[in-house]
Amino acid sequence: MKTKKGLNRKIIQSETLIIGVLLALVILSLRMVLTDDYYFFFLIWNLFLAFVPLFFAFAAATAATNKKKLRLFFLILCWLFFFPNAPYVITDFLHLMFYEDVDFVGTGLSNLYGVATSGSPNWIFWYDLFMIGFYSALSWLAGLCSLQSILKSHLLLVDKSWKQLTFFLCSLGLSGFGIFLGRFLRFNSWDVIAQPFVILQSVLSIFTNDFLLYLAFVVSAGFALLLIATFVLFDAQFEFRFAEFGKIEKGRGKK
Repeated sequence: MKTKKGLNRKIIQSETLIIGVLLALVILSLRMVLTDDYYFFFLIWNLFLAFVPLFFAFAAATAATNKKKLRLFFLILCWLFFFPNAPYVITDFLHLMFYEDVDFVGTGLSNLYGVATSGSPNWIFWYDLFMIGFYSALSWLAGLCSLQSILKSHLLLVDKSWKQLTFFLCSLGLSGFGIFLGRFLRFNSWDVIAQPFVILQSVLSIFTNDFLLYLAFVVSAGFALLLIATFVLFDAQFEFRFAEFGKIEKGRGKK
């Protein structure tokens, strides 16, 4: 997965993601003001965790620039633990299942979907749908940006294309499994350090339960394939740059 050179790709600066975060906060704040309901406040925490991999990617880029291989290896490992938090946010769509009775009156869809005309106002459901969609899309984008940056930094540690391809595939495979552990077994990234033996025991127990084994495979493989597909499309069209590194590259170009 060596970085492409000579391609006319659109540049995404870190400021773009910051604007997205501010917009996400406005959307959620407006929802809380209009409904006086703070149920979805957890989205802010999930969004923060989704951006943690970007912090490690920035530190890794700095280490790679300074040729600090040992530090780079450690930062990539930390990135790997936290990366699943970025695509994980898309699973928050499951919270819409709490809408047992949505009022579609005025849309012409109430009869089509067989929904009763009482219950939660129609606009709240759709607002939450688009809100979670925005948070998940922004988190997914942040994850892709961090992955692209990590792959650039990873080039300092490997000298073979097949080695980086192996790292790429293994990282996304483990990330898919990490999403399963987070959503269904309710583990967090820091549990790898806080309670590693509990995680190991839970992972081993998956192989003794056919239902969990099938679910783990479907979720892990599904997310891994989706991440691979979206990254390939993203990497072909866009190049993410941290603001500071963009300034450095411009400075070099002037010499």
